Amino acid sequence: MKGRFLYICLFFVLSYSNALIAQDAVVDTALLTTTLKKAGTFRSSGTFDSAMSYYMKSYSLARTLHDTLRAGNSLIGIGISYDKTGNYQKALEYYFQALKVYDTLHNQVKIGGTLKNIGNTYRVLEDYPKAEKFLSEALQIQESVGDSARIATVINDLGNYYLDRKDYQKAYSKYSQVLTSYRTHADADVLAFAHNNIGIVYSELKSYSKSSRHYDTSLQLMQSRNDSYGTALVLGNMADLQYKLGNYSLSLKYQGENIRIGKIIHSDDLLLSGYGNMSRIYKQLGNYTEAFHYQDEMMKIKDSIYKKEAAKSYAEMEAKYQNEVNQKENALLQQRNEIMNFQLSIAERTRYFLFAVISLIVLLAGLIYRAYRTKKKTSETLHTYNLKLNEANQSKAKLLSIISHDLRSPISSLFHYLQLQKLKEPLYQQGAADQKVINAADHLLEVMEDVLIWSKSQMEKFEPNLEMVSAGELLEEITELNKPFAENKNIKLESRIDHNFEFCTDLNFMKIILRNLAGNAIKFTPAGGSVIITAEKGIEEFRFSVQDNGPGIPESQINSVFEWNGIRSDSSGLGLRLVKEFTEKLNGVIIVQNLQPRGTEILVKFPNETSVQGKGQ
Repeated sequence: MKGRFLYICLFFVLSYSNALIAQDAVVDTALLTTTLKKAGTFRSSGTFDSAMSYYMKSYSLARTLHDTLRAGNSLIGIGISYDKTGNYQKALEYYFQALKVYDTLHNQVKIGGTLKNIGNTYRVLEDYPKAEKFLSEALQIQESVGDSARIATVINDLGNYYLDRKDYQKAYSKYSQVLTSYRTHADADVLAFAHNNIGIVYSELKSYSKSSRHYDTSLQLMQSRNDSYGTALVLGNMADLQYKLGNYSLSLKYQGENIRIGKIIHSDDLLLSGYGNMSRIYKQLGNYTEAFHYQDEMMKIKDSIYKKEAAKSYAEMEAKYQNEVNQKENALLQQRNEIMNFQLSIAERTRYFLFAVISLIVLLAGLIYRAYRTKKKTSETLHTYNLKLNEANQSKAKLLSIISHDLRSPISSLFHYLQLQKLKEPLYQQGAADQKVINAADHLLEVMEDVLIWSKSQMEKFEPNLEMVSAGELLEEITELNKPFAENKNIKLESRIDHNFEFCTDLNFMKIILRNLAGNAIKFTPAGGSVIITAEKGIEEFRFSVQDNGPGIPESQINSVFEWNGIRSDSSGLGLRLVKEFTEKLNGVIIVQNLQPRGTEILVKFPNETSVQGKGQ
C-alpha cells in the first residue's frame, strides 16, 4: 500500500508539472503573436527603432518555441527595419539569415519575398547586376507560385530598378503593369508606391501635371494606411516637383513636412535628403543664411551616421580583441598543463630524456626558421606596400603640380575681367569684356575637364566605352569648338576629309585627343597662320592629322612633348599628356614631325578594329 501511494503521488506531481509546462508554452505562443503584431504596427507607422526592438524579442521567443517560420519572419522584420534606417549592410546580413531559414522550410513564397528584399537593397547600394539577378529570381518564384499580389510587388521593384538606371520607358511600363494588370490583386502599399514612382517618371520627363496627379493619389493612399515613411517620401517628391515648377514657397511647405516626419520616425535617409533639398531651395531664393543652416544640419546627419557606424565597428573590434585574449588565456592554460604532464613523465621515463632534448632542439630550430620566414614575408609585403605608396604619392604630386599651373592662369584671367566689370573703367567695353569673361570661363572649364578626366583615368578598372563614331561629325564638332580661339588669333582653321566614315572608338577619348591637339596647334601658331585637321581611313588603320605652319618644335624636344617632364610652369602640358595616355588606351600611336620649310604635323593612328584595352561599359 505504501508503494502504491508513492506511485500515485509521483503520477500527480508529473501530471501537474506537464500541465504547467503546457500552460507556459501557450502563454509564450500568445506572447510571440502579440510581439510580432506590435512590431508590424510600428513598422507600418515608420517607427523603425521600436519595430526592430520588438522583432528582436519575437526572434528570441520563436527560437525558444522552435517556431522556425516566425523566426524567419522576425529576421525579415529586423532586416527591413535596418533597411529603412539606411543601414543596408546590416539589412543584407539579416535578409540572408532569413533566406537560410525559409530554405530549410522549402517555403517558396517566403524565399521569393526575401530575394526581392535582397535585390532592392543591392539596388540602393547601386550594385545593379546583383539587384537584377535577385529581383529576376524573385519574380520567377512568385510566378511559379501564382501569387498575383507578390508578383505585383516584384514588378514594381523592377520598375524601381529601371528608374534608377534612368530607363524611364521600361520603368513606366512596369509601374503601369502594376496599376492595370494587377490593380485588383496588388496590396495598397504597392499601389501607393506605384503611383509615386510613376510621378517620378513623369517628373523626369517634364510632364509635371501628370506627375502631380500621381503624387496626389499616392499621398492619399499612404495617409490612409498611416504609412509615415511613405507619406514623407511622397512629400519630398512633391517638394522636388514644386521646385522644378518654381513654386518655392509650396516646395518649402512640402519639404518641411517631410523633415518633420523624418524626425519623428528617426529616419536618417529621409532627413539627409530633406536637409539637402531645403538648402537647395533657400539657396535658389537667395537666403544663404537658411541655406547654410540646412547644409549644416545635413552634415550633422552624415556625421551622426558615421559615428554610429564607427561605434559599431569599435564594439566589434573590442569583442574580437576580447575573444583573442580568451583564446590566448586558454592556450596558456593548456600549455601549463602540458608542462606539468611533461614534468611528471620525466620522473617516470628518464630513459627518454635524451630523445626529449633532441626533440626540443628540433622544435626550437623549426620555430626559429618559421620566425625567419615570417619576418622575411612581412618585409616583402611592406616593401610592396611602400612601392604602391610611392606610386600613389607620385601621382598625387603630379596632379597637384598640374592643378597649380593649369588652373592658375584661367582663374586669374576670369578674376581680372570680372574686376574690370565691377570697376567700370572709362575705356571698358562691355561686349568685348563679356566675351573675354566667357572665353576665360570656357578655358577654365576645359582645363578642369582635362584634370578630372585624367584623375578618373588613373583609377583602377577605368576602361574605354566603345561605340560607332562618325569621323565627319567628330571633325565638325572639334572645328566649331576651336573656331572662336582661332578667330581671336586671326588663324584659319579648317578640316578635311575625302569621304565620311565610321569607326569604333571611345568618343570622349577622341574628342579630348583632337581638341587638345588642335588647341595646342592654334596656341603656337602666329597670327595669320593656318591649322588643318584631316581624317583618313585605310584598310588596316584610320588616322587623324593636325598640321600648322607655326615655328615648329625643336628636335631636342620632340620626344618629350608628351611626357611629364615636358610640362613647363609657363604653359599647360596636361592636354598633351592626356593625348598620349588616351591614344595608348585605344592602342594608337603618335607621330610628331616638323614640316618644311616651317610648321608641325602631329599624326595619331589607330588600328581599324573594335578591340582596345578593356571592354565597353
